Amino acid sequence: MAEPLELQHCIGLSGKTPNTLLWHPNGRQLIHGLGALVVIRDLGEASKQSFLQGHDGPISCLALSHSGRCAE
Repeated sequence: MAEPLELQHCIGLSGKTPNTLLWHPNGRQLIHGLGALVVIRDLGEASKQSFLQGHDGPISCLALSHSGRCAE
């Protein structure tokens, strides 16, 4: 069996799903859904991205706290 590929960079945003494009309160990051993936893009460095994976279906909505922090 072949090793799984790791996503390193994502280009594009379909814009077809409303409520899936957010500005982070820090003003330096753009967050958007792309299929079953959430992309966190650093606006100062285009190649710097983080990915939130694990959904089985397309992302239909994103929400972010006012502070931008994740609850644990």
